[in-house]
Amino acid sequence: MHIFTDIAESRAFAKNMSESLSDVSYWANWYVLTLTVKPPLDWIKQAKVTTLLRAQLPEGDGSILWLDGALLLVCQDAAALNREELSASIQKTIGAETVQIDVLSVASETDKVKALLVQVQGDPKTVRKPPAASYQFLKSLVPNIEELLRGWHIGHQDWSGRTKPHIMIVDDDPMTLRLVSRALARDYEVITAENGAEAIAKHLQLMPDIIFLDIGLPDCDGLTLLTYMQQYDQECRIVMFSADDFVKTRVRAFAGGAKGFLAKPFNLRAFQNQIAEWFKGK
Repeated sequence: MHIFTDIAESRAFAKNMSESLSDVSYWANWYVLTLTVKPPLDWIKQAKVTTLLRAQLPEGDGSILWLDGALLLVCQDAAALNREELSASIQKTIGAETVQIDVLSVASETDKVKALLVQVQGDPKTVRKPPAASYQFLKSLVPNIEELLRGWHIGHQDWSGRTKPHIMIVDDDPMTLRLVSRALARDYEVITAENGAEAIAKHLQLMPDIIFLDIGLPDCDGLTLLTYMQQYDQECRIVMFSADDFVKTRVRAFAGGAKGFLAKPFNLRAFQNQIAEWFKGK
């Protein structure tokens, strides 16, 4: 299953598919499904709905296109998709008011499919509105964020459990990374990152269970990073730490969704206590 998260890629796919419809024999048993949600999907909700779609569809050929506020799915065996169950799952997962799923047979409703694909391609002279600020931020830090997000959807869905927690330590101080990772390496799988860009990439590639995240990073604010990480992964336990132990800093961390806060300098017991809280929540 191919996932096109970039609008330019989605439009190119629609253009290529439209041109291939001159021979509909190739498209026998293929369907186009449009999924429209109210309120419209932002990129975070598109990611969540994509995960739901992949869970219901059998592995095989097909494509999911991210559009402006909606999704388009091109696949075989549309009967395998339980539309009522999918609609209920979407409403529950993202709090949608309404969910509309329309299905077209490529072979028997070719004209309607062509009209839809023209609509997807849009007017090439029209400048698309920029994505949400959060997506702009992630892409500025990690240019290949779209590829990493696609991989995360697949890997996270197929992940079946681990014998011990995977822990990521994010700090621009090499000494802190070395000392903490050494102390935890015997009992846990430890991942380290020295900045926000590296943290996002490793989060999506290695899917840690717990992240200890420094507030002061060289390329971004740790509290900002906390917000974006939680937008696509709400299962990971994120604990902030900082040399700034003012009450205001702690309040901002917990208000941003952190599950804990450690003040520098810290000791191994503080880390172990946070890990024990993760075990309690399993």
